[in-house]
Amino acid sequence: MLCDTGAFCNCISGAFYNKHLASVASLDKTHHQQNLVAASGASLSTIGKVNANFKIGGSTFSADFFVVDHLTHDVILGVEFFERTDTLLDYKLKRLSLHSGAINTSFYGHGPHPCSVYLPENPDPS
Repeated sequence: MLCDTGAFCNCISGAFYNKHLASVASLDKTHHQQNLVAASGASLSTIGKVNANFKIGGSTFSADFFVVDHLTHDVILGVEFFERTDTLLDYKLKRLSLHSGAINTSFYGHGPHPCSVYLPENPDPS
């Protein structure tokens, strides 16, 4: 999972969606024409939007994600999520804090509470 302060929205790759979520989470195809642009300036092809659950610091969150073909990362959390959860990024300590410090974890998922996406029928992170 990539935390991207340059991304205005949350994204999941089409491959990740097809492999892990397609059978359990319906795709809202009304958003398939969303115009997204990569940091390189290239246009991103969206195939829809999906709501997915994920864990950060041992806490479960839910967010809407654009499903994007050929995304370089499986999951990207963007500014929408950071603003909604009062996220602070501590680059010196390499820590992510949410809800004004109530939830803390390493950028890299080390320690007892890594960041992960999980499937609805399997509450354990995958």
